[in-house]
Amino acid sequence: MSSSQLLKVGCVLIVEDTVAGRRWGFPSNETLKEEMEYLKSNVKKLEESLEGVEFSDFLVVKSENDVIANSEKLVDADVLLVFMFIGGAPAYAEVGKLYKTYGHSLEAVWGFGKPTVIFTRAEGEHMYDGNMRALALIEEHRDVTGKSLWVVVNDWGYLCKVVKVLQAIKRIKNTTVITVGPPSSSLGSYNAMRAVAEKMGVKVIMSHFEEVIELYNSVKKEEVGELVRDFLEKAKGLMEITKERVIDEATKSARLYLACKRLMKEKGAEVITFNCYEGGLKVLKEVAPCFALSKLNDEGFLGVCESDFAAMAMMLLARYIADKPSFLADVVVIPEKNQLLLAHCSCPTKLKGLKEDPEPYYATTQYETAQAITTKVLMSKGQVVTVLVPSFDLNEVVLMRGTIVESPNLPVCRNQAIVEISGDVTYLLEKYPGFHCVMLYGDHVREFKMACKILGMKAIELH
Repeated sequence: MSSSQLLKVGCVLIVEDTVAGRRWGFPSNETLKEEMEYLKSNVKKLEESLEGVEFSDFLVVKSENDVIANSEKLVDADVLLVFMFIGGAPAYAEVGKLYKTYGHSLEAVWGFGKPTVIFTRAEGEHMYDGNMRALALIEEHRDVTGKSLWVVVNDWGYLCKVVKVLQAIKRIKNTTVITVGPPSSSLGSYNAMRAVAEKMGVKVIMSHFEEVIELYNSVKKEEVGELVRDFLEKAKGLMEITKERVIDEATKSARLYLACKRLMKEKGAEVITFNCYEGGLKVLKEVAPCFALSKLNDEGFLGVCESDFAAMAMMLLARYIADKPSFLADVVVIPEKNQLLLAHCSCPTKLKGLKEDPEPYYATTQYETAQAITTKVLMSKGQVVTVLVPSFDLNEVVLMRGTIVESPNLPVCRNQAIVEISGDVTYLLEKYPGFHCVMLYGDHVREFKMACKILGMKAIELH
């Protein structure tokens, strides 16, 4: 990971201790020192659990002067993590009134314009004076609460989620996308492409199909022999394709995958998408990109179907918030069972995580053309999932929790999951915002709500 992708968190301990008498929560210097060591230990654990995040040494701030003296350290941080022990006292002992309820020091830190997370404790005897002071800052800056200002009390797990979301958003801003063919005219077209570029900061490179075909033709069959054997050996079996055909179809699909890898390397891209259904499959003729996109997702890149930029935005967030590939799918609402059928011909096998064991799969063909090769992934029954449905302009996203009840074999696109939703799916029959949905393993609704607020998208959680 390059330094430009690293999230730098500046750690600040505010102990604005300028009043006479006993401190809230820490009556002695010894108890104060013990609390600092506790925080440092937990921050170290947090750093070890987060990839691509670097926490600074603790800066102890006793007055506004300490902020001024260390301004160069603070200005280099992407995010400021403020442990608000004691605040609100006057910055100078001889001043007889409070300037701000939350004190000069916190105001000075806030002035750097960084996303700021205030952490306090209210556990047993560990009562931070900052619990009260932080509320005053929230009151003054309600408009950015949850966008660039958070108060976390006791909850290290929630703190981890906030930092992870901020790291994901920074990571996405350094992403280059290739669209092979124009963005799909039926899926938001150039307006959707612009929305992703504006809201998420990605760079989009447009490529003609002929460029990919030229690369595809340059890939020799011998170059993909091992890849084809590995894919077929790990499959549970074949589905609707004969042994006589499968090697040829898999070879073509693997050659397209390798062509994609070469194009992405040449352009410095981490994401590729194909406008399959608006002439793309006709131009490609003998091959479909389903296998290539699945394989790229399993490797930690992003392969997106149909040049759907709105779905791409959700897949990017899923990739970097949850460290998992996700499943882009068509949606069928089954209202009487409060279920959704999700189906598509490309699906990663590493839905549990890039470092986890893959889901089992069959080798089969792309459904409509009955050619090329793709996966038929058997998704885990009972798996809790998050389902996201974005509008094409990314102004709103429907968020749902659900559970996979079946991974069937219906006469529709190859990869299929029936998901029982915890909210009322009839909402989708009245106000469906876009077209494709994105599903990922695990309950990540809280993180996505947070990301939506930061990025200016309205999150609609179904209950």
